[in-house]
Amino acid sequence: MYGFTDMDLGHIVGKYRQLNEPSTVNAQGVAYQQTPLSKTRLQIEFEKLSNAFVPNLQAREAFSADNKHRNRNLSTICYDDNRVKLSTLNGSPYINATKVKGYELDNELIITQDPMENTVFEFIKMIAVFVCRLIVCLNKEFELEKQSVYWPNELDPVRIYEADDQRFVLTYVSSAQSGEAHWVRTEFEIAEHKHSITNKFNVVHLMYNEYWPENGAPKSRKSLFDLVVLASKEAADMEHTRLVVHAHGGGSNCALFACLFVLYEQFRTDQRVDVCRTVKKLKSQRPHMIETCEQSELCYKFLLELVA
Repeated sequence: MYGFTDMDLGHIVGKYRQLNEPSTVNAQGVAYQQTPLSKTRLQIEFEKLSNAFVPNLQAREAFSADNKHRNRNLSTICYDDNRVKLSTLNGSPYINATKVKGYELDNELIITQDPMENTVFEFIKMIAVFVCRLIVCLNKEFELEKQSVYWPNELDPVRIYEADDQRFVLTYVSSAQSGEAHWVRTEFEIAEHKHSITNKFNVVHLMYNEYWPENGAPKSRKSLFDLVVLASKEAADMEHTRLVVHAHGGGSNCALFACLFVLYEQFRTDQRVDVCRTVKKLKSQRPHMIETCEQSELCYKFLLELVA
């Protein structure tokens, strides 16, 4: 259906130009006469990706009576096969979080919703158990509910989360922001205290400081691209870590960031990229991944920026 869709970056300009030409066939491959209102090849490509794929995966845990109230949105849930599974001790074993395959390492990304009052302990537990040294938050701080602002800061340097005999202490280390204030970087230590044993490591938290409506595109395209590159550089400096990205219900905004991150890893590693297969893979792993043609087009615009 898609053929060979990977390409080296030397062909990205020509590819993008072709995608913006009127298509001579519809999403079903049937030829039709072009008109001024004909859809572009990019629109047809997005329709194929959206219409041809229907996941056949179970989400029993997400919809169970014990867990339904732990989802912000019941249309954006995690499938049983690739959800993050926590231990049954100390808090709930369920969290609305999906392990997403990256470019080189399986499960190097975790897409999740903003933590809620009844899930913030499980969120912190996930960070500690899966040694997630890098977190990307795609909401401004003032847009978040009080319980969603889980990380410490200079004015509130220690946060404690506990359940039964497990206790997590988050301690502020440092913070900085970009010159244009597009993002805020906070570093904190997370220490797990359990049965008189303490495990700890540092976490880098990147908060995107631009308005970004759910299922839309951010106001500043360049600021998002810069954040992706920054996150990739932060991850490259860390050994054996997973990147956690969260926003709202963990839907298409997270998916767009994850897609750009994986495409950048492809570019950085092999100088070749594959937008179609990257989007398709994401859509197979969690609902509401890349919801609009505008978001799909942003993937190509990101690549154009890399070769500019």
